[in-house]
Amino acid sequence: MKWVIVALLLAPGVFACIAPSEGLRVDSSLDICNGVYFLKKGLVVSGSNILVDCNGAVLSGLIGYQGVTIKNSRNVTVQNCKLQGYERGFAVSNSSGIVLVDNSLVKNRIGVQFVSVSKSAVFNRDISLRSDLELVNSEGNFLSSVNKPVRADFCRKNICNQPRNALPLFLQPQTAKPVMKTWLSEQVTPAQKLKKWVFGGLL
Repeated sequence: MKWVIVALLLAPGVFACIAPSEGLRVDSSLDICNGVYFLKKGLVVSGSNILVDCNGAVLSGLIGYQGVTIKNSRNVTVQNCKLQGYERGFAVSNSSGIVLVDNSLVKNRIGVQFVSVSKSAVFNRDISLRSDLELVNSEGNFLSSVNKPVRADFCRKNICNQPRNALPLFLQPQTAKPVMKTWLSEQVTPAQKLKKWVFGGLL
């Protein structure tokens, strides 16, 4: 057994992380090695069923560039990234099922931008220069922040300022209505918008 473990540890690609390169294109799941990286162009993610875990890595860039671009994608999660100094920390377009959680966004002009995005979720710590969130033609999304309330007109068509424990329920298929109904019955007023969105006229 000892030799099996040693062989696994020495095998290439086992438990491996990568150091991201400039403009790295991502079309499958990957782990980024913890560290500090200056990437002017950041990462470009496109595809389906992808998990990107930064493991606390810092991606530092310049105003005028994007930290992580996600386009034409479905079911993509990006977590544990620290993005700083970009025009947009995350720039997401023409996508659904995007989950951006446990990221830190610092001194970006805009933290997260959604353009034509639906059924997606944001729950990060954000200290942006101009705006935490910018939405264009995007609705039915879960938008919350660890360190501040979300206040904007787009909250009329999206779900804003819900507690963290509502996020897994939002991400469940909407066929799981009995579970959501039970949870909502135990909550106070902050869950009302979520309740209305999930059940519509069923209650």
